[in-house]
Amino acid sequence: MCCAVLFVLSPPPPKPRLGGAGGERGGDPGGGGGGVKSGEFDVCISPAVMIELDGCTEPKRSDLLSLLGEADYTELDETEEVLDLAGKYLDAGILPKKSNRDRQHIAYACANNCDMVISWNFKHLVNYKTITGVKSVNALAGYREMPIYTPTMLIEGGAEDDT
Repeated sequence: MCCAVLFVLSPPPPKPRLGGAGGERGGDPGGGGGGVKSGEFDVCISPAVMIELDGCTEPKRSDLLSLLGEADYTELDETEEVLDLAGKYLDAGILPKKSNRDRQHIAYACANNCDMVISWNFKHLVNYKTITGVKSVNALAGYREMPIYTPTMLIEGGAEDDT
């Protein structure tokens, strides 16, 4: 399965506007209302994401790598902490043994103090069982809650949506 997962840190404090002096970031191409490409969020990915992208068929692989190339992101390092936490998710029965990368995605985000996991993977990640299971394991292991959202949940509406 080809499913890129992003980990997102809370939006950074607003950057000062330096009228044309450089350092400004434009809006999202396509007018998406802010987000990853505009620099509204700090993005992190795990090595598991790159492995999954390498396994994609063309043209999907090239399209996803191109999109990823438009964002500033940090690739996280594998640590014993990540592997241990992913093992705790397996031991708790949250995700099956064959879903090792999915467990790792969540563990990378938790071990690196990210604020949320972003994924289109409804089967293994964005579902009630996984979200509540991760919440329980994290509480017992001393980690904070890890929200898991779809990318559409980060899209804000325009001014016409304000009331």
